[in-house]
Amino acid sequence: MGIYDLPDELKEQVVGLLEGTYGDEGAVAERFGLSLEQAEDIMLEANYERCPECGHWVECWELVDEDLEEVPCLSCRE
Repeated sequence: MGIYDLPDELKEQVVGLLEGTYGDEGAVAERFGLSLEQAEDIMLEANYERCPECGHWVECWELVDEDLEEVPCLSCRE
């Protein structure tokens, strides 16, 4: 089953548990009966990526500067 077949409420719960954390996608996936890939795909679909420096799930726009260069998240840059 692809992530597009999953209920929006479930996707929102996954995002809610992982956003802003370096949370364990494996534990979240297991909690909801998903594969690890599905949990990661849900985050990517919701425009979240892991910061390359700290590993937190942050919104994609945080990882790009004004010159469209890849940078660490806002917390790491402070």
